[in-house]
Amino acid sequence: MAELRVHPTPLRDPETLTRRWRALEGEAAATAFTAWAWIGSWLATLAVDPWLVEVRRGGDVVALAVVCPRRLRRHGLLAVRTLHLHATGDPVRDAVTVEYNDLLARPEEAVAARRAVATVLLDRRWSGPPCAELHLPGLAAATAGWTVAGGIERLHARRPSARIRLDAVGEDYLAGLRPGVRRRLRRSMRLYERMHGPLRLRPAPDAATALAWLDALAALHVARWRRRGRPSAFAREDFRTFHRRLVAGAPEVGRLFRLDAGGTPLGFLYLLCWRDHAFFYAGGFDFPADNRLKPGLVAHALAVARLRAEGFRVYDLGAGSEPYKAELAAPGPDIVHRVLARATAPLRLEHALRQLRARLRAATGGGAVG
Repeated sequence: MAELRVHPTPLRDPETLTRRWRALEGEAAATAFTAWAWIGSWLATLAVDPWLVEVRRGGDVVALAVVCPRRLRRHGLLAVRTLHLHATGDPVRDAVTVEYNDLLARPEEAVAARRAVATVLLDRRWSGPPCAELHLPGLAAATAGWTVAGGIERLHARRPSARIRLDAVGEDYLAGLRPGVRRRLRRSMRLYERMHGPLRLRPAPDAATALAWLDALAALHVARWRRRGRPSAFAREDFRTFHRRLVAGAPEVGRLFRLDAGGTPLGFLYLLCWRDHAFFYAGGFDFPADNRLKPGLVAHALAVARLRAEGFRVYDLGAGSEPYKAELAAPGPDIVHRVLARATAPLRLEHALRQLRARLRAATGGGAVG
């Protein structure tokens, strides 16, 4: 069997990649975040100086990825040349928050392709932008193969996730929830129906409606976070442009749903749907003063029934420790930001100091990720 070969090249015209990426999608274990709907929208609106990484075995393309170079400065002294998988390294641009990130790869080639890509990109002799660190944000924690011989590996961040197995919840999803959660949900539903009429979660019937609902969701999201004294990513024009492009170009992936009661709008869900997996990306709701009314919980409960009827197997609430996720769903895979690095003297020293800090934190009851 021919060996794997990794070919990184500057990606000057992302549109030329469309056909090749979509062809490999059909063979790969892709997610909504590695499908062309997401990657193509990201390249068109947010990526900076992207490089295409192509992995071939013989004449066959078995894996594809895009990386962006960036120079990071840490501790006020250490300048590090980095590459970022399907991200830029700029926290503002990366607020789109990739999860279930990875190479787009044939399943049988994925582990070997990850190892080959890491080895090539961290080789000081490669012809692309200098790279001492490869950043891998949004990986499922169990993703195997991202390693580099003789290098440094560290966990930059770890977050829990939550998901609902739609093929296991049965017809009455609420019956399987904890009694207190079930009571709050049913009370909220009764109150909404008494005030306005029957509850309904309906999908946008066309792209124009989906874009209008996305704008309405963004306005509600911005207003809610402003009341909390924090910025919403939807306040940024490039963030909104990215999502409008995704929804307009791939309405079967970026789907908008409106929650209403008797025709009165209560809020919106924005889901990324890929194969049998529906991923909750964002919500925007009109939160009333009466805290017995829970529009977000109601929307998710109705989404479970709708998605189950459509044949989805998983409703993923994504990474984060918000209480509603534990109330509505079971734990999913941890989502991690992993960093692979060349063992240079400065990075070895930094890594040793990180490990010392982690041990001290652990001894005093603090966290160990850094």
